[in-house]
Amino acid sequence: MHLHAHFHRLTARAQMILMLVLLTLSAVFIVLHGVRVRQMKEVGLPAALALPQIEKRLDVLKEQAEVMQLQQSVSDGSNSEQLHVYVLPDEPRLDRLLATFDALFEALRQGTSLTTVSAVHVGDTVAASRDASLTMTPVSFEADVNEEGLHSLFLFTDVSGLLTVGDAFTPEEQSLLLSLTEQENPAAVTALESFLSQTLLTYAQDPKHSEEQLLKSFTSDSFTEALHTIARESRLREVTRLFSGNFLSVIEARKLWPLRFLTVAKADIEDRGNNQFHIAVTFTAYGRQAKH
Repeated sequence: MHLHAHFHRLTARAQMILMLVLLTLSAVFIVLHGVRVRQMKEVGLPAALALPQIEKRLDVLKEQAEVMQLQQSVSDGSNSEQLHVYVLPDEPRLDRLLATFDALFEALRQGTSLTTVSAVHVGDTVAASRDASLTMTPVSFEADVNEEGLHSLFLFTDVSGLLTVGDAFTPEEQSLLLSLTEQENPAAVTALESFLSQTLLTYAQDPKHSEEQLLKSFTSDSFTEALHTIARESRLREVTRLFSGNFLSVIEARKLWPLRFLTVAKADIEDRGNNQFHIAVTFTAYGRQAKH
């Protein structure tokens, strides 16, 4: 009532100006309200609709991280044990080492890649010069082989000591596979981790099946082509080649997997013509210093 009395005391001109001001302010508030409503429609509502998808994605990521952690812990434990017991043992384990060479020679003979081989001579074990925690044991022999047999002997040392599919890839090759996986299907990272953590022996038994299990998580041809290219250019190709003959079955039957880590210390090769070579080779078998 107080405001009403003041209004009537104003002149007709003043009343008109005040009414115009009030109408203008009302119009401004209406426009601002409309803008706010439109913003809610354009921003608020899409965000509200996307929220369940975001929450779902977070749940997937959490589950994926938990699975990967579990797989990693199990894989690391298993691989660490195999590494210490077989790949870099703290005991000589000469019987197992000689049995592995016998398996290799048998497989090469059956594949007609090796004709004769001398007895395997094992030298004294000494501390490695570059790392006192490691030991080195020289293993030498002579053999008559063809070109395929010659390649297999060196391939044997290149593959020795590798445990998983991931070990056969370089860090760059693994990073490329991970990057492609994240681009196409982030949820398939666990499938990639499972593929990389497979033992090479499992992969060598059926490479096609192992790769198909991974490819089930992808729909495009780009990842398939990338996987096949990397597998063909990596040491996986060497693994497949080495185990393509009888060596795999002999290794399995005699429970000689994983292979001891070996390097070539010396190799004298004589080309005798007609695809025949005589090789005198010394490998170095590595181990670990026993803890007292």
